[in-house]
Amino acid sequence: MELLGERLAFPILLAPTPFQKAIHPDGERAAAKGAAAADTIFVVSSSSTIRLEDVTETPNGKWWFQL
Repeated sequence: MELLGERLAFPILLAPTPFQKAIHPDGERAAAKGAAAADTIFVVSSSSTIRLEDVTETPNGKWWFQL
């Protein structure tokens, strides 16, 4: 499947959810790793609890930014 030029295993995105560290100590970093493992896109919230640069370091990660 292709979505806006990105090849995906299936057409599901991980939605932008703010303040993930309030629920899990790894916050958005863990969500980005899960999305990469599922071969889908992680949409980073503009209210993320980690730096965008940290999300982009995820191996094989695909991400978009919600503004």
